[in-house]
Amino acid sequence: MKEIIKTRELEAASYISNEKTDSFKILIWIYGIGKKHDESFFEKGLKVLEDLKKNDHLLTSAQKIGLKYRDNLQIRIPWAEVEEVLII
Repeated sequence: MKEIIKTRELEAASYISNEKTDSFKILIWIYGIGKKHDESFFEKGLKVLEDLKKNDHLLTSAQKIGLKYRDNLQIRIPWAEVEEVLII
């Protein structure tokens, strides 16, 4: 209570918040995982990619594909390649 009164914050609570935010920043980049799924995974103790890989039975088929191809989906396609495919 003294800490909250003095600083208007609770350090332990900010740690949890930061840990949850860090988890969200990692998992949100997986196709099929949004805020709702991220919160569910966080509550189950799944906070990093390795946790999801070990518990892939909890993932939907779309999320499994998203996890598998996560790194490939992060790569930006050069505009020159896009122009080759576009039919203008």
